[in-house]
Amino acid sequence: MRSPNSGFTPNTLPDSSSFRGSTALPFVSSLASELAARGISVHRGTTGDHAELPDFFTSAGNVCNWPEFQAQLEEPKYEPCDRLIVRHGPALVGHVRLSHHEMQYGPLRLPVAEISDLVVLPEYESCGVADVLLQAAESQLRHESPTLAIARTTRPALFESHGWNMRGQFVYSVARLRSLLATLGVNEPRGWSASLSVLDEPPVAEPFRIRLFRQVELDALARIYAVNAGEQFGWYPRDMHRWTWLISRRAFDRIYVATTKAATETLEEASAAIVAYIVMRDNRIVELMSLPDAIEAERMLLLRACRDALEQGRETIRIDGPPRMPLHELFEQAGVASRWHDGDGQQGLRMKLLGFTRFARRVHP
Repeated sequence: MRSPNSGFTPNTLPDSSSFRGSTALPFVSSLASELAARGISVHRGTTGDHAELPDFFTSAGNVCNWPEFQAQLEEPKYEPCDRLIVRHGPALVGHVRLSHHEMQYGPLRLPVAEISDLVVLPEYESCGVADVLLQAAESQLRHESPTLAIARTTRPALFESHGWNMRGQFVYSVARLRSLLATLGVNEPRGWSASLSVLDEPPVAEPFRIRLFRQVELDALARIYAVNAGEQFGWYPRDMHRWTWLISRRAFDRIYVATTKAATETLEEASAAIVAYIVMRDNRIVELMSLPDAIEAERMLLLRACRDALEQGRETIRIDGPPRMPLHELFEQAGVASRWHDGDGQQGLRMKLLGFTRFARRVHP
């Protein structure tokens, strides 16, 4: 558990010494002192703040997704002190959330932090509360171990004004369903009429069987993901605690798996026989992975996803994934190029090194 006093004295703003080391910080320190004189102060989050946060988000114009908020509280490694709260007297007027992860950097794993949910009441925007929150978050992170900070934000200009000038990109591809099916060599899905249940199987022999995922097979998904993550750059390793949390979070509609065995095997054999999986939400492919020798299973899972989208009356299908993912090329062959952009109209991705020397020592010890 991280020290609840790391970088902060409870119920006070950090003093100027906490902000030493950046040219932009004297201004923020001066502003923080001005706010403190007006009774506006930064606090480390506590369990008692949780009850206030949903109403606060709504008051700030951010409709609170209650299931998602509950999932945040259950996230592995979450601590209430990972939230920074700004209060004007007893009133909650600002909030930002920090979360800690490991990121794959080739053969290395680097500690990184995410900053999200930076929210300030509209009437406090003009007095610099958002600036103080962001600098307080950076100050806290510099007292901890992350080498890189990542922000998913609806206000990228604010982060850029504080030196968050590295940009991440969202990568996805969208294709018309019938064009994609034609590219896959399927004029119409065999036996896939709208009258069929999504659980019906195509009436032909296939090298793999496609069926719905069962939670007792979670280790199979973890195994396939770990093989694909390998020594990639930018991936988050997932232990079983995180996998369990992701499944319980239910940020998806359905998961299909491709297996090499029929329906009569034991649970242990069924899990071991899984060679690929696909995670779906509406007509969006959130994740699609397979073992290296089971690429054909990816094609079959993609066909299943197209079938589901057709049954739902959709005309297009979307896939999210790394830039070099081969399926982006397949979607491009279907007539739609992959899309790279700095934001999706709601969120942007900004990054900042929290210490170049510390980063260099980890990469080149």
